[in-house]
Amino acid sequence: MNHIEVWQYETHRPASEELWFAWCNQVERILGDSLDGDEASDGYSLDSAYEAFVARITPTQYCNGQRA
Repeated sequence: MNHIEVWQYETHRPASEELWFAWCNQVERILGDSLDGDEASDGYSLDSAYEAFVARITPTQYCNGQRA
């Protein structure tokens, strides 16, 4: 394995991870805040966001639910 192959192996991200990051970016743009919150005080957190992502809830639906 050459250096380029090692770099490609070490920096590869699966498509599912790319989708998760894109989903998070959309939510953070809508919220105007980082998703790394405390569920009890902020009403959202990375854990609840990931559950929503897996359940195929859209970023808009997630944010509307958190604001309700």
